[in-house]
Amino acid sequence: MSKSFLVAVFIATVLFFGALTSLSTTSTATTAIDGLTYSDNGFIIIIQTDDMEIAINKTLPAVVVREQNSTNETGYGMIVSSVLGYNETEDGLLVLEDVPYHASFEHATWTVDDPVQETDDRGSVITVALHSSVAMNKRLSFDGGNPEPGSPGIQIIDNWAYATVEFTITSGNYSSNYDVDDAPDYLVNGSSELKFDVSLDFNVPIDSDHIALDIGVMKMDFETFVPTSMDEPYLFQGYQSDEISISDPLVNETDGTTLIMHPFQNRGQFKQIFTFVDENGTIEETNSFFCWASEALQVWEDGDESLENVSAFYRTDGTALKVYLATPIDNETASILHDPSLGLFEAPGGGDVYPIILPDGSLVGTSVMSSMVGILIGFVAAGGVGVYVAVRKKSSDEDPADVVSLEKNRYYRK
Repeated sequence: MSKSFLVAVFIATVLFFGALTSLSTTSTATTAIDGLTYSDNGFIIIIQTDDMEIAINKTLPAVVVREQNSTNETGYGMIVSSVLGYNETEDGLLVLEDVPYHASFEHATWTVDDPVQETDDRGSVITVALHSSVAMNKRLSFDGGNPEPGSPGIQIIDNWAYATVEFTITSGNYSSNYDVDDAPDYLVNGSSELKFDVSLDFNVPIDSDHIALDIGVMKMDFETFVPTSMDEPYLFQGYQSDEISISDPLVNETDGTTLIMHPFQNRGQFKQIFTFVDENGTIEETNSFFCWASEALQVWEDGDESLENVSAFYRTDGTALKVYLATPIDNETASILHDPSLGLFEAPGGGDVYPIILPDGSLVGTSVMSSMVGILIGFVAAGGVGVYVAVRKKSSDEDPADVVSLEKNRYYRK
């Protein structure tokens, strides 16, 4: 049985029993301001907008969104599950088997601030922040074997970093910017896109040259946060500079012994994107998206700030699309701030339309895992065999504006 499957079972168990506990908790609610309102039942914070419903887990940084007034128990979710510390290869890659540092967010104790609702130039705004002091586990290596057989072979670095995950939803569109000169615009769709900042304030330096956020993106049950990929098969499309990649979350991507990791080739835009699509993988049936900024804000020990390029990697593990957002660090790095978001597409309205730039129509997805492969190898103990196949080629005469468009900072599907 694969390690990723066991981890998924553990997370689902924690979330499910937490949800059961919350049923006996008194719920609080607010009145709507510009269409935004929230309620808190002790375990989950539910936020309502004009366009969608948001469920935020209060025991770890997990969230799921769905259309407003949806009768479907499944939504589109993500969980920030850990931070990895590693040294990149000569090719600039992340090799999971060689990662010496792992800080689990799932085993950390999180505290949640009371939701804050206010009004500013973005309209009505609701903010929810989770905080935790996170320990880092360092995997030890020994020449000639472990000198203490039976010992875990790890070093625990307590209070390695203070982590904050802050969720923000607004009623109006706005541009999110890092507080540095010449920071690019991260356009956010009010009422249909949940923004979340992930910040790490470091207390103890580690001897790695990169750290990576480990984020699982998947369909989830709206109340229990349990993955639902087996019930409703779906795929992910990644809009990259050289291809539209297609990934199947049901596939545990390995070559039989080694985990397969794909580097994400950033488009020439600040905002990068994966979209959820139905099993046949057609863009017309895209429903939701996960985005992140191609740069992160780094604060140095002397107080200086700079923007650092984010190297993104991705794979599937049989449950979710795993996205790794990596940035360089050194002993002088005081903190890192990442800037992702999760949202829903809407029906197009009036006004100017600005298309999302798609790859050239002649390109074929190269990092592709088929549904049939997932069925055949999903339960192999070693994780299965990765297979590369081309499943979709965008027509050369297909107008990108007819496929996915950005209208007044809003993403749409047709």
